Amino acid sequence: MKQKQRYRHKRKGSGLIPVWPDSLPAPVAVAQTAVYLGSAEHKHRPIDPSYQVDPALRSDASKCDPSIVRTRAEEALREGIRRL
Repeated sequence: MKQKQRYRHKRKGSGLIPVWPDSLPAPVAVAQTAVYLGSAEHKHRPIDPSYQVDPALRSDASKCDPSIVRTRAEEALREGIRRL
């Protein structure tokens, strides 16, 4: 039986910053201005209407957790940047 083709394959850890570059502002300063935009590539339409994206629904994507609103996602992003 033919196996279903995956749309994307990313190696674990790709895209991570091992050390914060000295040429960039400090993580705390970047975190203060970071904005979470969301993604159009979800299995369902975004729950929070503030995302303002036209969904490009993917059949292989995970369902979005409806309890996560944009403000919560943005705070998680900012906290992740602060921890660098």
